[in-house]
Amino acid sequence: MRALGPLLLLLVLALALASCGAESAEEPAGAPPADTAAPEQAAPGDEAGGEGCGRVEVPGHEAVDLRADGIDCATAREVAADAQGRGRAPYQAAGLACEPTDAADGDTTYACTGDAGRLTFLYGVR
Repeated sequence: MRALGPLLLLLVLALALASCGAESAEEPAGAPPADTAAPEQAAPGDEAGGEGCGRVEVPGHEAVDLRADGIDCATAREVAADAQGRGRAPYQAAGLACEPTDAADGDTTYACTGDAGRLTFLYGVR
């Protein structure tokens, strides 16, 4: 009967260890864990990203990562250039209302919307 005690303990430990690995066994082989998967990126021209329109330089500042949806790039660059001297204040240009939000490193992210479409860009010091 004494030999049964350690054997029972080993059996319980083996079952406990087997159940710990059960969740990871359900993931397909070669699939990265969910928390390390790369984020999806918006394709050019889709609703989230829009068309890439480059950058606009103004004295001492620049607007980068211009993404336009429903408006042409010339208009997008015009609206982004109008951010100059606004000091993170909302503004209107070319029929779009632009709302600023703080971004990293003291920059500003603008989201501009109107009946014609949408524009987003990052504005900051060069």
